[in-house]
Order: sequence, then C-alpha cells, then structure tokens
Amino acid sequence: WMLHVKERESVAVNCIFQLHKMLYDGNGGALRDFLGLIRSTNPTVVLMAEQEANHNDDPSLETRLCTCLKYYSAIFDSVDSTSLPLDSPVRIKIEEMFAREIRNIIACEGRDRLERHESFEKWRKLMEEQGGFQSMGISERELIQSQMLLKMYSYSCDKYRVEKQGQEEEEAASGLTLSWFDQPLYTVSAWAPIDVLGSSSTHSQPS
Repeated sequence: WMLHVKERESVAVNCIFQLHKMLYDGNGGALRDFLGLIRSTNPTVVLMAEQEANHNDDPSLETRLCTCLKYYSAIFDSVDSTSLPLDSPVRIKIEEMFAREIRNIIACEGRDRLERHESFEKWRKLMEEQGGFQSMGISERELIQSQMLLKMYSYSCDKYRVEKQGQEEEEAASGLTLSWFDQPLYTVSAWAPIDVLGSSSTHSQPS
C-alpha cells in the first residue's frame, strides 16, 4: 500500500549488489525478512545482480586472502584493460571501492562484515527455499543481446565472456554470468514469487 500501486500496474524490484549484505546474522533471518518484505509488494519481477564469488564460507584468514586474491586480481586486470589513465579520478574511485570491499572481507566480522559474496548456486537455493521465489529463466535471445551489448561497450570484449548460469539437463538457464577470461565476476538473474508463476506458496511475510 505504501507504493500506491494502481490497477494494472506492475512492481519490479531491482536488487543490485545488496542481498549479500543481508547474510551477516548467520541464520538467514535478516535475508528471509528482507525477501518477505519484497514478496509483500507482490512484484512481477525481482532482478538480482551479485558478485560470483565465495567470500562467506570459511572464517580463516588464509582462505579469505586466497579467495580475495583470485577474484579481485581478475577485477583489477579488467580495470587495467580500460582506457582510464592511472591518475583518472574515475579510476581512483573505482579502485577505492574495490579496496573497501577487500578490507571488509578480510578484516571485519559480525554485523560489520557486509561483503559476504556467495556463488549463484547458493543464491538460487536461498531464493527458492527461504524467499519463495522461482527463476524466470534466461532465453537464448537474452544471451545474444547481452553479448552484443558487451561488444558495444567493452574495450576488451575478447577477454570478457557472458554465459548462461545454472543450466542443468532439461532445465532452462537461471542467470547470466560475466567472466574475465575464466574467472566469473558477476551474475544477473530474474525471479518471481512462486505463486505468481502458478504454484502455491506458504512462505511467511517478515516478522
């Protein structure tokens, strides 16, 4: 009711690099409540973009350093491939943003640790089991469109790849993953409440 949705209007929710910040409590309560809040808006579609990484599993410092090194080395390599000079204010801001993420993953704990990136397979399980959402799938047309956009806007399109994610036998792909060479970077996916897609749902609203 707060959105003042009129008849025949649709609600679309855009979650770009935000959901991983709901994983700080360990038991999934914060994420479950947040997804319940989204469900209460009766959305037609929920668009999710997240880092394709495992930065939330192992508490050891050694593992965090290794996973960060692998992932962010690819990130900074991709930044190097751009036309931005080293002293560019835009580039400096980008590098500072990634530096804050690395520091948060390695040095922070509890509620202070917000950069809790998960793989898409983990997100798919969380969205289905805790959120009551179902993937809307990725068509071949959407894959081709994303590859065309990559060629239009990337200076190093031959080093990037866009591929379908979460595709199993006799099952449609669930997301699109952007990779730098063989290192996955980000995955985008679209979701809808299970009952909207034609199935019953018993998932509760946030407490």
